[in-house]
Amino acid sequence: VSGTVIDYYYPGEKVHYDQILEKDGYKWLSYTAYNGSRRYIQLEGVTSSQNYQNQSGNISSYGSNNSSTVGWKKINGSWYHFKSNGSKSTGWLKDGSSWYYLKLSGEMQTGWLKENGSWYYLGSSGAMKTGWYQVSGKWYYSYSSGALAVNTTVDGYRVNSDGERV
Repeated sequence: VSGTVIDYYYPGEKVHYDQILEKDGYKWLSYTAYNGSRRYIQLEGVTSSQNYQNQSGNISSYGSNNSSTVGWKKINGSWYHFKSNGSKSTGWLKDGSSWYYLKLSGEMQTGWLKENGSWYYLGSSGAMKTGWYQVSGKWYYSYSSGALAVNTTVDGYRVNSDGERV
């Protein structure tokens, strides 16, 4: 196993992997990155594999408490949500009182999203906006479903075909 070093594993960090390899006198954790490429993490000083046994076909986690990440995790500047089985959430997700949208890659969506013919706005936190809100100096209204109001009147204000208050 050879290649360019892009990051390092630090003790206590969690790593989701799907296989373990032994090559060049080292044990390597191997996983598929979000872009589809195969990545490897070299484990130095590991003398026993019992700390990171993996059942065939399941993504496991190597970390200080040997448990999978559940919930939100920031990876390379983007937010992802992991289910209790270790898989990434996709599509609409309700967390507390807020709704979030996770792309097919699992990455949290922010900004404008067109889904099933309706527009939605997800703020910088990823939470779906409802009611009146401002984006780039323009006012918009989204129903409680999150769908943008267009070509209608809301609270006495007219909104155009782009959903902007006029």
